Amino acid sequence: MEKENEIIVSRVFDAPIAMVYEAWSNAEFVKKWWAPKNCTTTYCSIDFRIGGIFRFCMTTAEGMDCWGRGIYKKINPPHTIVYEDCFTDKDGTPVAPSYYGLQLTTIKSSTIEVQFEEVVEKTKVTIRYMDVAEVGAEIEMAKQGWNDMLEKLSVILIN
Repeated sequence: MEKENEIIVSRVFDAPIAMVYEAWSNAEFVKKWWAPKNCTTTYCSIDFRIGGIFRFCMTTAEGMDCWGRGIYKKINPPHTIVYEDCFTDKDGTPVAPSYYGLQLTTIKSSTIEVQFEEVVEKTKVTIRYMDVAEVGAEIEMAKQGWNDMLEKLSVILIN
């Protein structure tokens, strides 16, 4: 159940847990699906270890870049990934969401927890986005963004 200032999204993938887990830990794999509908991931690097950094750039159809960073806090293959997430500029310096046209004007870190669960030859992924950086109507936009990305991942996993 979602709490205030939290988004929870789940999806069952028709793929083994090891494959789905790798889709979150391999930069080349992530680059194929890590962006909402009508956006692409134009940059992705992953140092997949506790304290390691996940950097990415999502680019809109109009050409606007949106950079972000995650710092891994917990890695328990193939069951859990937890990272601290924030918006950044191109150089990796944390910025407020307003830097990209969102409402919040202060720098904010959120926690993303991704759980992987085997379900009869399939894999259920549950994402908990805690201490959400978006406010108001932006929360639904963020939730839709997560759903869009999981839909892209679903297509990639079956191809």
